[in-house]
Amino acid sequence: GIHVDDPTDWREQAPKVWNKRSAAARKSWAEPGFRERVMQLRASKKNTNSSSPPPPTAAVFTLGENGWMDDKGVAAEGIPLMKRDQNLWMQRRLSKSVPGGIPAPRASRGDGMQKSETAQGRASAWREEKQARAQQRTRDKLSEEAGA
Repeated sequence: GIHVDDPTDWREQAPKVWNKRSAAARKSWAEPGFRERVMQLRASKKNTNSSSPPPPTAAVFTLGENGWMDDKGVAAEGIPLMKRDQNLWMQRRLSKSVPGGIPAPRASRGDGMQKSETAQGRASAWREEKQARAQQRTRDKLSEEAGA
């Protein structure tokens, strides 16, 4: 293997090549003024971040007439409550929602019957168009034979 003390080691003979950014950073770090400024900045950041964070505020819930939270800022308080106390969060959701705790279906979606009626209507319209085209082809063929 290659030994550290071996003078024929190719790694010791090859000059170290740095990319441009790394060379610029090494050059600026070698300046004592730059190094002092950076170290002072790091120390000031470390001192300011060492203070304790502010105490958490209690969540305030205001529900609208429909039983749901109206304000998006207030609605965002539900997630921290869920993380703190999931049982309380669920009790509030179920007690303030629709009776039985199940929200009403959205008004934008139709029920299954409405969808099936629409599909049946489209299918019958397609069948009528197909029959009308077949009858037109038959009439065209008869008129072509009569004209020939």
